[in-house]
Amino acid sequence: MAGEGYPNIEDLIVAWLKTRLATQQVHAGDIPGDVPPNLPAAVPLVMVARFGGPDTTPGFDNPRLDIDVFASTRGAALALAERVRYEMRIQLPKRVLSGAVITRVQTFGPPISAPWDAGTVRRVTAGYQLGVHHPI
Repeated sequence: MAGEGYPNIEDLIVAWLKTRLATQQVHAGDIPGDVPPNLPAAVPLVMVARFGGPDTTPGFDNPRLDIDVFASTRGAALALAERVRYEMRIQLPKRVLSGAVITRVQTFGPPISAPWDAGTVRRVTAGYQLGVHHPI
């Protein structure tokens, strides 16, 4: 990985969560633009999107991620979002993903219900900031 630039943190987290969760419906993308049009048939669904975060020192990145969970009920969405939080906060730190070392994970917005227009689908959103060391 050295000399190739920074890996896409969304892709790294999506691939890692797919190994940790009971659903393979984990994707990178923006809300609402990248949500599948057949959302009721696609739940449970987890969407991961980076929305900034400083890169103040070469080789060290602090990405901020929104992770949205969609499910058929509020309870199911909250349960999956809390599982994601456990995996992110407890299991992810100190792991190496494609050469990138995840040094820390902070929750700056715990899982909460969020509005969604589809009456048969519920959404829960959470925000995380990671510390990532990329060998350069």
